[in-house]
Amino acid sequence: MASEKRTLTIQKILKKTGGQLIGQASGEIHSAATLEKAKEGQVSFLANSSYSRFLKSTQATAVFVKKEYPGSSTTQIVVAD
Repeated sequence: MASEKRTLTIQKILKKTGGQLIGQASGEIHSAATLEKAKEGQVSFLANSSYSRFLKSTQATAVFVKKEYPGSSTTQIVVAD
């Protein structure tokens, strides 16, 4: 029996985290990965601003951030620590 992937919509993630959305509200997340390795359907996080350069190249569907990073086309979910 094949295992079924569980997914969360970005909207559900926003409700659970109380985060602020910057970017696209559509999309489903099935797993997490680093900014460098993330693909579509994955979420990542940016905890250290020295890695912000990866926001331009990540393929993550959404990224958790502490503050908004203007100029990035990646969907950001701004959350408090």
